[in-house]
Amino acid sequence: MPHNIARELMLEFMVMNKNVRQHRLPEGNFKPWEIMTLMGLESHHTLRMKDIATMVGLAPSTITQMMDSLVERGYIERIPSDQDRRSINLVLTPTGKGIAQALKREAERVFERIMEEIGEAETTQLLTLIKKVNTILGTPDDGCLNPTKENV
Repeated sequence: MPHNIARELMLEFMVMNKNVRQHRLPEGNFKPWEIMTLMGLESHHTLRMKDIATMVGLAPSTITQMMDSLVERGYIERIPSDQDRRSINLVLTPTGKGIAQALKREAERVFERIMEEIGEAETTQLLTLIKKVNTILGTPDDGCLNPTKENV
């Protein structure tokens, strides 16, 4: 692939990422890791700190401080694990559940708008290409954003 096309692709990905992240809720601005955490908890109902770290791609030691912000804002709470006293589970508060659902609705609205503009065939093609890119980059599907039968 010619160098200039690779550079243009990189720049377009960066612009797309910025554009998607600019959509805000009336409740405030949320960082990407906060959105992933809230939506992951909305899907799974409870996640360990280690699961959150894997989902957002950060070290578990980093996550503890980051979760403080969501706890202080009343969106999540920490609950000691019944199975392992050293492990902490995170759950949404009622306020956090409302925020997570609002974030999910906003994301769906954004992507429905994209689908309306580019059509079903191109949307399907885009999805296929994004999946290929994730496979090439070796992005594991850790399941944190997708509910499983045991977590629903």
